[in-house]
Order: sequence, then structure tokens, then C-alpha cells
Amino acid sequence: MSAIEMQSLLARLYVDEYCRQLFRHRPELVLEGYMLTAAEEKALLGIDADRLDLHALGLAGKREKKFRQVFRLLFAINDLMKEREVSRLFNRFYSLHPATSEISWDVEVRLFAAFIAQSLQGNARVPAYAADIARYDFARSGAARLQAPGDVSTNGHAYASGASEAITLDDVFSVGRGARVVRFDYNVIDIAAPLQQGRLPTDVGKKRTTVVLQNRNEKLRTFAVNGPTAILLRTVDGRRTVREGVDAVEASFGATGLAGSIIALLRRLEEERVLVRVSARRGKTLLKRVTHDVH
Repeated sequence: MSAIEMQSLLARLYVDEYCRQLFRHRPELVLEGYMLTAAEEKALLGIDADRLDLHALGLAGKREKKFRQVFRLLFAINDLMKEREVSRLFNRFYSLHPATSEISWDVEVRLFAAFIAQSLQGNARVPAYAADIARYDFARSGAARLQAPGDVSTNGHAYASGASEAITLDDVFSVGRGARVVRFDYNVIDIAAPLQQGRLPTDVGKKRTTVVLQNRNEKLRTFAVNGPTAILLRTVDGRRTVREGVDAVEASFGATGLAGSIIALLRRLEEERVLVRVSARRGKTLLKRVTHDVH
């Protein structure tokens, strides 16, 4: 039991700066929370505090380096600003979620994405678009790992064969397996360009933007869509029909007679494999099987 207790305390000292400071000045207050033998307490008290800080700093640096590979644009903002707010928040996350073999890297990234986006929202120490950039980095990382188009979409629907057939108002579409559609408050693609060149963007205004991220032949393709395309993509969920998409676009613009243009747009998106048609019969069967397996 005590060996586990000692390992637990050491793990906490490595990731928790405040615990290390308390241990440096009032070690008895830290030790009293753990069931340790006298020999173990003596060994812990003999640890050089400066070396402990140095070791902890090295561990944090290694973990931050891994996260930087995923959140490249977010940390570019951090490094271009006098106040390293993202690094400060990363250290907080590191204390709250110490590395463990019980949690996969994908889960760690997801936890950090949620934590950092929430922490940056409304944070006056970073640009207003920083939270969106964190979400964009996360979306890019996820899209880069998506599988190439196959027989089943990411939401569990089976794809219909015969993509060359004419599109009807009763057809149903789903986002392709190798694609994602994400909405942002800012035009993240325009913001990303100067960040990739090592400078902060200027004159950034809020602009709701829908971004398509697509893995094609292991190359990430991203592009922004606005207007009717963005509205149409909000209706693409593997359940709603083309007719419902047309109704949504026409209602938004107060117009009629847009069915032909929207069907032509769906055709282009289908040819690009951003969207795929769903077979209602096979899709329902597969979705029922997936749902049954989950339960």
C-alpha cells in the first residue's frame, strides 16, 4: 500500500507546482495526507527541492511539446504575445490532468481542446478569436486522421451506390467519411494564414463561417463556405431530405425556386466526396444494428 502512496505523492509533486511549493516549506502538511512508512518519509524529505522543480519543469515541457504539435496555430498566438497565456493555461491543465497510461492520447487531446476553448472564451489576455483557433486546430487534427471514403459514413449510415444517378428532392445526404463540417464565429482560415507566417492577423472582425475539412489521399483540404452552402450543410445529417434542405435555404433568403441551384450544388459536393447519398433502407438497418450494439 505505501509504495502506491509514495508513487502517488511523487506524481503529484511532478505536476502540481503549488504542492511542490508547500512541500518545500511545510512538507509535513503534504506528507500527512499519505500513508507512508518512516523510511519513505525520510527518503522524500531528502529530495533536493531545486532538482525536483527542474525535473517537473522538464516533464511539463515534454508534454507541452506534444500538444504543440496538435495545436500549432494556438501556440503560435501564445508565442507571438508578450503574455504567454496559453502556456499558463496549459500548466493549469497539466496540474488538473496529469499524464496517465489509463487515458489515451486522443482522449487527452479532446480534454485539452475542451478545457482551453472554454478557458479562452472571453479571456482579455488573448485575441477574441483564440478560442476558435483552438477549435480549428482540434478539428484539423481530427480530420487529418479520418479514413478515406468507404461504405459507411461517420454517423453510421450506409452509403448508396450509383452516385451518378440524378439527385431527387427525396434523397438524403450525409457528410462523407473523410470530411468534417465545423462552424466558427470567425473566419479561421483567414486568421490562420498570417499565424503560419509568424505574425498576428490584423483587423479581425467576427464573421460566422462554416469550414469543410477533408482528408483526401492523406492530404488535408480546408475551405470556407458561406451563404446558401453553409445553410444547406447544416441540414445534412443523414436523416433530412434534399427537400428539407431546399426549404431551409429558401426560408433563410426569403426566396423560392432555388431547388435547381441547390441540387447542382449537392452534385458538386457529391463529386468531391464531401457529401454522399444515404441508402434509406440500408442506412436504417445499419443504424439500428449500431444502436443495438451500443446498448
